[in-house]
Amino acid sequence: TWSWAVLPTWRGTVFAEATHPPVWWVVTRLWIEAFGDSEAALRAPAALVSVLSMGLAWLLAVRLLDPAHQPIRGGFPRTPDDGRGRTAAVWATGIFALSSYLVEYAQEARMYAALLLETLALCLLYLRWLDRQDRLSLSLYALVGALALYTHYFGVWPIVAHAAHALWLGA
Repeated sequence: TWSWAVLPTWRGTVFAEATHPPVWWVVTRLWIEAFGDSEAALRAPAALVSVLSMGLAWLLAVRLLDPAHQPIRGGFPRTPDDGRGRTAAVWATGIFALSSYLVEYAQEARMYAALLLETLALCLLYLRWLDRQDRLSLSLYALVGALALYTHYFGVWPIVAHAAHALWLGA
């Protein structure tokens, strides 16, 4: 990561690696310029993004597990559960925070933690669109989707999953 972020020119950083899109290299370059290039500094952006991911994971868990917050469309059961959904959301967030995946990628100076944050944001925006069916939700989804695709090519998978669900709803 360091070697791509400290290339002599910005153009070199943007086009540093043919197998990964440029967003994380640009973020790392900006971070290095502001905070230096120590090992801790290089790992800090992923750690900060992982902390933000825990907040989005909680919001997503509430949206999916608490019937009072589930989308109107999409096949989600909306029967009252006496608060068990919110309790399940707290447990799900705790399990998420302790997952080996999150812990591992929160410590790496790579783009995987950012992709996780973007994926969670895409899921929340998709659920928002299911409720509102508005252009703002779709515009924000497109913006975050583009950011995810420029972070890592695996960003296509949540987009494909949401498109498949939308097609299923339309059938």
